[in-house]
Amino acid sequence: MRFWSIITNMAQGKRKLTAYIFLAFVFGLIAWDVFVAVNDVPGDTISEIVLSWTGRFCVVPFAAGVLMGHIFWTLKKKPSRWFTIPILLAVTALLLVWDIVTVLKISESLCKVWLANHPVVPLLAGTVCGHFLWGQPQMIEESKDGN
Repeated sequence: MRFWSIITNMAQGKRKLTAYIFLAFVFGLIAWDVFVAVNDVPGDTISEIVLSWTGRFCVVPFAAGVLMGHIFWTLKKKPSRWFTIPILLAVTALLLVWDIVTVLKISESLCKVWLANHPVVPLLAGTVCGHFLWGQPQMIEESKDGN
């Protein structure tokens, strides 16, 4: 129970906790990527794996685009999450099903071959979806005197 009380106390300042977790995650990924980059095994870095997945699964660049649109392209006002998040999840699920069907060779698709050579299409589509369906409202920093 002591561990849970420590976590609960840390969560009082959720912004700091989120920042620490995010930084630990990013530095952990960077450390792992450097570790596997210096060994003799080809194709085991994070960027090489993601690049190989991008050519096989259109949901990978779409998901990266969704994150880019969500994080870096803010909205003037907060959208209704009850309507937009289910749409985003449905689009992602459809892309995932399409990828699975194509990988299992149930269906061959010329469009799939084209997307493997042009991953910018699902990336841009994901960016637009991430902005309009999961966009963050602009944060207004308050000054110390409350103005």
